[in-house]
Amino acid sequence: MSTDLDAIRQALWDPMDVAGKLGLLDGPRSFKRLANGILVRCAVHGDRTPSLSMTRTATGLRVKCFGCDLSGDVFSLIAAVHRLDTRMDFRRVAELACEMAGITADGTYTAPPAPPMPPEPPRLDDDTFDALATVLARECPLQTQPDVCRYLAGRGLLEAASTSLWALPGDRASLDRVRDAIVAEIGAEGWQISGLATEDGGWHCLKHRLCIPWRTPGVDGIVTTIQRRLIDHGKTKYVFPRQRSPRYPYGIEDLAELLGPATEIAWVEGALDVLAMRTLARRHNLDRIALGLPGVSAWVQSWAQIGAARQNVIALDADEAGERHVRCMANDLYAAGATIVDRCVPEVGKDWADLTVSEVS
Repeated sequence: MSTDLDAIRQALWDPMDVAGKLGLLDGPRSFKRLANGILVRCAVHGDRTPSLSMTRTATGLRVKCFGCDLSGDVFSLIAAVHRLDTRMDFRRVAELACEMAGITADGTYTAPPAPPMPPEPPRLDDDTFDALATVLARECPLQTQPDVCRYLAGRGLLEAASTSLWALPGDRASLDRVRDAIVAEIGAEGWQISGLATEDGGWHCLKHRLCIPWRTPGVDGIVTTIQRRLIDHGKTKYVFPRQRSPRYPYGIEDLAELLGPATEIAWVEGALDVLAMRTLARRHNLDRIALGLPGVSAWVQSWAQIGAARQNVIALDADEAGERHVRCMANDLYAAGATIVDRCVPEVGKDWADLTVSEVS
């Protein structure tokens, strides 16, 4: 084909536009917004919930499914949707890509009309969500749920968690009481669009009882989302409210108060590893503050500015997923002006909570 493939990639750079043209959008619950793209339901393995990431990069759209082996660029996605082979059928894949991009065979470009975008679902403003979080903090102190406390104690995190995390009750009557207190504060409509409610007004993922508030920067940082965790075994350990992904790393509110001129920043996976790293830093007298990513693949490039002009430690889990993301994070941190970027892993176990337990035992 005479058309430059890079021109096609640049024309098909918008994740929402490409997903719409490929029929991957079916209402507001068929996708989730990411910092640099979206998650949609995978066309290959039949998702119930979105697991295929479509993100913008300097060279075009990148796709990666966390439920199957689908990965690559926009051509890989088009081939997967149309059940084509990217090598054997590439000419046909490129033709379909040109049709989507409005590029003719001679290379001229005529943008086709964009498909209608699904309406943005209603969501709580940040101040109202923070008011909801205030009710949860008041109604659900950690100490009232012994089984949640035992789980945290077993990981060596109870002391660090006691003033920062909350716990939903395990019985339906108490859950209803907490919900009613929230409704009294922000109204029934506010509860319904909070991302915590089911369509019938109950609790979404009611077994995820450990509540982890993620805040904005500053000593008075407000809660913009609440991550919840199972304390028993289950396929999905963590959930966030719908349409409320974290905008800042966990622990960002501590920077203004605890960051001294020589304090190093340790980047870890998740809020519980932040608590573990805080415990270890205090135990070993380290001038270190921990910040947590919401997931190993959820690094946001702009977060690297937080580490400018100081030493950073990439302390992701000691596993393959953690190692895959070290280079990208290190490059971003150095580009932002970090003085030193080290890599460290727990000496015992997979994550830092494993190390807090082993040191005590």
